Amino acid sequence: YAVGHFITFVFTHHDREERRSFSISSSPGLGEPLAFTVKRIDNGAYSRLLIDRAAVGDKLQTTGTAGLFTVPAYEHSYRQVFFFAAGIGITPVFSLIKTLLHNEPSKNIVLIYSNRRREDTVFYEELRALEQASADTFKLEFLYSTSFNLARARLNKSLVPVLLEEYGRTTRDKMLFYICGPFTYMRMAIFALEEQGVHSDQIKKENFNPNDTKVIKQEPADKERHQVTIK
Repeated sequence: YAVGHFITFVFTHHDREERRSFSISSSPGLGEPLAFTVKRIDNGAYSRLLIDRAAVGDKLQTTGTAGLFTVPAYEHSYRQVFFFAAGIGITPVFSLIKTLLHNEPSKNIVLIYSNRRREDTVFYEELRALEQASADTFKLEFLYSTSFNLARARLNKSLVPVLLEEYGRTTRDKMLFYICGPFTYMRMAIFALEEQGVHSDQIKKENFNPNDTKVIKQEPADKERHQVTIK
């Protein structure tokens, strides 16, 4: 598998095949065993199965790995890589950061990671260890929505340019961006980056739940010509 890939498992439920995909958190180039990270959902049939019931010796059927949230072939042309992650969206990001720190030790990397609170933060200790080991090139900031400092509690369109100015070490055109998290979070981050002059080709995103957002083709109620005045 490639860094940033997800793996899809096949389950049988009431004689019907169902598939679930999980992002891989291990790095193929660091000699780590393949690992994927699962968020337990209260009514999630397969997340509960994997977390509550899976045991050593169990066998899982998989269709293999895939995904486009990977390191591009032209990555060397960028001098700085920004990661924006929220919640369990850290999973593929964790794999990418480990790999880049290993393969490109001089590359400047920034991670802005949003969670509700410290206790909900996945890979907190591991990320802190990476930060300490690569203090000169890896910058890490945790954003907690329960923080008393509302200016740095949630990622928002006003905070994005502040973070780019604070952590930026090169020009906008030499930055590469990865975004992973809930749909509304990623949409906001993409809009904010584009407003700062970042081209869409510089932004890579991972859709965890692509089926959650349905495209609705709806005709406008009024197609007549109107005279408008904009002040």
